[in-house]
Amino acid sequence: MVDLQKSTNDESTEPQDRVPKASSGAVDDVQQRPRKRSQGTGARIHHDYQDRTEPTVGVTRDDLAEMRNLGTFQQLLFGIGSFLFSGAFWLVVTMLIEHVGHYSDYTNGFLVCAVAMLSGGALTFVGWRMFQMKQKRLDKYFPKDSD
Repeated sequence: MVDLQKSTNDESTEPQDRVPKASSGAVDDVQQRPRKRSQGTGARIHHDYQDRTEPTVGVTRDDLAEMRNLGTFQQLLFGIGSFLFSGAFWLVVTMLIEHVGHYSDYTNGFLVCAVAMLSGGALTFVGWRMFQMKQKRLDKYFPKDSD
């Protein structure tokens, strides 16, 4: 079993922290203060640096900011539009199947579904066009023939 309590025998003093003397206030007047160091506790980080060479592309900050900000908006528009269109579409299909011969009684329902499908289609199209604009901007930096 491992003893996790600190032992006073494991502590060593190393002069690592420098503290200015209070007596003179001069910058060069520094005394050494011992720093306590305990063995077996804490963590150490050992950095292992590796060199890497690869081609880079200069991207403007404006392009990155635009892609970051409009990407979320584009996904939101496309998601809401797809939800509206698909929900209204399947509601129309359900009304056509369940109310055969009584379509005139549900004219308002069909009109609401038509409006929802049109607005959902418009939002989906706008989101898709924004995606295309983002792809065009990315193609400026990463042409498709460079793969």
